[in-house]
Amino acid sequence: MKVSDIDLDKYVQTPVEGIFPVKPEDASSLFALLNTGLIPNEESSIKRYAMPSDPSKGYFYVPRSECRRMSDEEKAEWADIVMDRKAKAQEKRLEDTHKREKAAVITTASFTGRRPKDLCGYDWSGYREFGKQFVEYLNTLYKAGTKNFITGGAQGFDQIAFWAVSALKKKYGYTDVKNIVYVPFEGQDRIWKDKGAFSREEYGRMLSQADEVKLLIPASMVNDFKIAQYLLDRNKAMVNDSDFVVALYPDDTYKTNTGGTSACMRYASEQGKEIRQVQYHLDNKTLCMDEVITIPAAKKEEKAKKKPYELDIEQLSGKNIVCFDTETTGFGKRDEILQLTITSFKDGEPEVIYSGYFNPEHVNNWPDAMAINHITPAMVRNKPYIKDCISDFKHIFEEADMVVGYNVNYDIRMLNQSIGEGQIDIPTEKIWDVCTYFKKAEPKEGHKLIEAMQFYCPDKMEWFAENAHDASADALATLHVLKAEAEREGIDLFPEERSLS
Repeated sequence: MKVSDIDLDKYVQTPVEGIFPVKPEDASSLFALLNTGLIPNEESSIKRYAMPSDPSKGYFYVPRSECRRMSDEEKAEWADIVMDRKAKAQEKRLEDTHKREKAAVITTASFTGRRPKDLCGYDWSGYREFGKQFVEYLNTLYKAGTKNFITGGAQGFDQIAFWAVSALKKKYGYTDVKNIVYVPFEGQDRIWKDKGAFSREEYGRMLSQADEVKLLIPASMVNDFKIAQYLLDRNKAMVNDSDFVVALYPDDTYKTNTGGTSACMRYASEQGKEIRQVQYHLDNKTLCMDEVITIPAAKKEEKAKKKPYELDIEQLSGKNIVCFDTETTGFGKRDEILQLTITSFKDGEPEVIYSGYFNPEHVNNWPDAMAINHITPAMVRNKPYIKDCISDFKHIFEEADMVVGYNVNYDIRMLNQSIGEGQIDIPTEKIWDVCTYFKKAEPKEGHKLIEAMQFYCPDKMEWFAENAHDASADALATLHVLKAEAEREGIDLFPEERSLS
């Protein structure tokens, strides 16, 4: 049978000369010329490629004699179809790429949970059935892309989870799983029993078999009075370094309880981390796994970033201005304040109104910082913790109209870091950074405090050079620079004071 003998109306309507659609679902209105012999001329082949009930199955064979030229309207319609089809194809490619990338992402889970006294005690027999079930649950996490597992090495669920991950690797032959232990401080096991469940012997075996061990506090820095803080810091580090948390907890009392697991779960929620809560019950000293409830990641509230007060310097005129500076153990997130000095103006001249040295709670030595600020551990060993002295200086910040400093946001961060976020509230609109103003006013200069002093107060350089990197000297120098900046701009910082003279 020849093509000319076939009733093409069964398959197409008015073939049109042009570019044949890749997927001709629109074949009833537009067709392209495909007269190249790619499809045999038999009706059976045509039917195979374009069944009347579903013209989108494939190509149509249409000889030139059966075609006419497209009208301008049809060309425009076809151009829209081509563009739409390209857009959909691109969207599909992006979707497929996203799926591949998502599948390739390796996620990390951390564990937190109850101690043996809240579970089945110090006998492995009560945990064996739970361990088998938990291995299968971990396998579902692995298949979803979780390959790194972090435990804290503590007695109870931490160690149960570690051995479950170890069993997962052996049972399924997973060579890409990492079993990681975060040790809060060296000697975590020193008061544990020597042998048996959750013993020093098992702890040592666990550390030897771990794929990675991260020690947070070495033995030389351990302070027995800070053990509770070390455990809290370990939990925070685990949460921070994981994508979600697996928590062994029976109910929702973690929201108000004071235990370490409860605190860890609340911290995870505050950090916007999803929690997989493994609920359980105890049956005749046997740990029984109930169900795993997913607690969605809470939307992390973004705190407004504090920016240096950027209004004109004239806004400082007539205000109660206080300036502060700190000397610290370093620049990191765990470093603390060693010295705090607050200065203000009296009769138009800078003076110290508060100054104190403090013993850091968590840092025992600071060689790099000491080389600069010359504050040794011996100098502050008998000094109070700064958090115990908040009442001595809190009112100064609260009564101030403006709080200034040199790179002041760093000092505000260190203050919050040392005494606790929110203990002293310094609103953004009350902050003025003397360094930021110097950079704007004199962009070509160097912008360290000593360079600001050299630029604005060269007559005071000898005094400053002798006392630099002491919080009192730096806070006084900052006010000298601020006063000089204002005078250069023709701003009177103390109009009310002068009007009384």
